[in-house]
Amino acid sequence: AGPDMTITTGTGTGGSAGQPFGGSVFSPRTWNGCIYYDVGTAGSYNLVGTGCLNSTGNVAGNTMTGGTVPTYGQIISFTIDNAPANEPLSGILIGFANLGGIPMDAIGMTGCNLYADGQLSLLAPTNSTGVGVTTPFGIPNDPAQVGAKIYTQPFIKDLGTNLFGAVVGDAREVVVGCP
Repeated sequence: AGPDMTITTGTGTGGSAGQPFGGSVFSPRTWNGCIYYDVGTAGSYNLVGTGCLNSTGNVAGNTMTGGTVPTYGQIISFTIDNAPANEPLSGILIGFANLGGIPMDAIGMTGCNLYADGQLSLLAPTNSTGVGVTTPFGIPNDPAQVGAKIYTQPFIKDLGTNLFGAVVGDAREVVVGCP
C-alpha cells in the first residue's frame, strides 16, 4: 500500500504581503497546518431483522448478487431462497428507512415483522426449488451515493401459513461504498 496523496513543493519567491503564498524568507521553508481527508466508506450488506416461518418451515433468505460489496455504479439484484416453490407473487420490498421490525400480527401475519419501508418492490417469482431473482437494477454512478442505505426484505404469498396468506423474510441493510 502506498500513499493516498503526495505533496510536491516548489521553490517559490516573494513571501510579502502582496504574495502571501510565495516563497519564504526562512530557510528551510516550513508549513504548519493540517490536511484532512477521507479514504472513503466501505460498502456492506448486513442482516437487520429476521423474517417469519413460511409453509416450508423455513425463513426466506435474502441475498444480494452482482458483487460482494455494494458500490456506486454497480448493477445488483436480490435473490430469495428457502421460499415456497412456484409462487408468482413473491418479491423484494426495497426502502430507504429501517422500520425497526413493526409487528404485523394485527393484519393476520402472526410472528412477522416489517423492517423495510417498501417504497419500491421488485417481483421475484420463485421457481420449483423456492428460489426467485429480482430484475437487476443499478446504483447510480455517483460518488455522492457513498454511505446511502437501502433496506430490503422478501415478501411471499403463502396461503398455508397465516390468516393474511403471506410472509416476509430476513431483512437486510445495503450500505453503498466506494468501488
